[in-house]
Amino acid sequence: MRKAGCIIGIVLVLGAMIVLNMMRAAALKAAAANGKKDATVQKGNVAITVIDTGTISPVLQVEVKSRVQGRLKALYVKEGDYVKKGQVIALIDPEETKLQVAQNQAQYLGAMSNLEKAKLLVKQKTLQDQEDLQSAKAQLKQAEINLKVQPSLSRAAVNQAEAQLKSAEDDQQQLLTNTIPTLEASTQSALQEAQANLSNSSAQLKRDQDLYAKGFVSKKTVEDDELQNNLSLARLQTAKVNSQRLHDQIQAQTAKAAQAVAVAKANLASANANLAQIQIQKANYKAALANEAKARAALQDTPIMKQDVSASAQTASQFASSLADSQRLLGYTEVTAPVSGIVTKREIQVGELVSSLSSFSSGTPIVLIEDRSKMLVKMDVNEIDVAKMRVGMKADVSVDAFPNDKFTGTVTRIDPSSLDSTNSAASSTTTSTASTNAVVQFAVEVTLNGDVSMLRSGMSAKCSLTSAEVDNVLYAPVEDIGHDSNGSFLMVLPTIAKAKGGKPAQAVRESVTLGLTNGTFTELKSGATEGQVLERPKFTGPSMQGMMQFGGGN
Repeated sequence: MRKAGCIIGIVLVLGAMIVLNMMRAAALKAAAANGKKDATVQKGNVAITVIDTGTISPVLQVEVKSRVQGRLKALYVKEGDYVKKGQVIALIDPEETKLQVAQNQAQYLGAMSNLEKAKLLVKQKTLQDQEDLQSAKAQLKQAEINLKVQPSLSRAAVNQAEAQLKSAEDDQQQLLTNTIPTLEASTQSALQEAQANLSNSSAQLKRDQDLYAKGFVSKKTVEDDELQNNLSLARLQTAKVNSQRLHDQIQAQTAKAAQAVAVAKANLASANANLAQIQIQKANYKAALANEAKARAALQDTPIMKQDVSASAQTASQFASSLADSQRLLGYTEVTAPVSGIVTKREIQVGELVSSLSSFSSGTPIVLIEDRSKMLVKMDVNEIDVAKMRVGMKADVSVDAFPNDKFTGTVTRIDPSSLDSTNSAASSTTTSTASTNAVVQFAVEVTLNGDVSMLRSGMSAKCSLTSAEVDNVLYAPVEDIGHDSNGSFLMVLPTIAKAKGGKPAQAVRESVTLGLTNGTFTELKSGATEGQVLERPKFTGPSMQGMMQFGGGN
């Protein structure tokens, strides 16, 4: 019994399906008879898809330029060559740069020599100033001592000279009043006595000679008288000699005494003159003070000279920097590849002049290198489509040159401002006004994934990006959905066409709730059933225009 019931149930379901299909066919036939396009409520996916075309470009594209100017001496690569990062690809004639290095090196060595000389001068000046200060201090100390002792020394010298003068004058006076008269009297007495003795002996000799002649005395008596007379004569001569000697001694002693007095007077005059040494020592003390102050002041020249040393050091540092810069530029005469990639263009020929890349010059391009390990698609997308895009959105990419290959990518950049606003910054008001009706576009970049080694710059590519999607929902063409003051609705044809007076059956209005729409199909959230046959409502609005290309339901 249960098996038979199942069979009956299956037969009934199949019969119902057959009836429904027949009714749908009748409704479609009736719609065709009325000359209207048929449509049905279907089930599937509704997606908003943005499709746009662009150009393939490398993520990294570098114009290789030189950091030093000169003439291109050699170019080691040609278009299509693969180069590695750091590989030497060109040579700028280094002779001029070598000359600059030599000049900077000579300037640096001269500056270092001046620096060492300045340091040596500072060292010598410091030592000399310290020695001068010590010498000035010693001189000041000696001058201070001299100033203290000079008055007593000068007074003592005057007193001593006065005493010596008095002693010399006393000795002279003693000599003149006592010694000399006494010696002269004694000498005169001795001389007179010798003369008297000679006179007596001569008279006695004469008497005895007369008596001897008369025979009164003996010859011996005469001889004795002669001897005595000779002795008296000798004593007289001696007395005269002594008198002359004494006279000479007296003159010598008198002269010596006079000289001693003169010397003592001269010493006294000198001692009195030396009293001026007190003022001289005061002056010397003041001069020593000034010299000591001057020596201390000279020490202040050292910091100034150290500033000269610092200036010389700075100059040497500047020349060292210039030397390092010229050496760096000499290294830059070998132009190396900044990235690994393919040489796509040679911008200059051997022998041409190259300007350097600097803040004042954009530099002369030598070659163009593309890193094709990563590629992207550059697109100019209209404002309606770009509003549905976001960074990180996935994209399906097809390349015209490789129709059988499929690529994927990711939106990595969407310009924050439109191309028109970027380009119109320097435009006039008239130009801006005239372009207000132009299509507003934004630059968008889609970075490709996977192996892109076969792609080339400039190839055309089409990107398809899904911004929103609902799966397994009911949907209908947007043209078959009507709108009025009561809301959105469908015009549903009856499942069985009933003709009255030869006319087909009329469609019935069914209110519906709408969901996601892509401009071609719209999601039907409620009020519709799959398979319903629709009659397109009469359209009274303006014709649709737009720049988007939408994907359909399925």
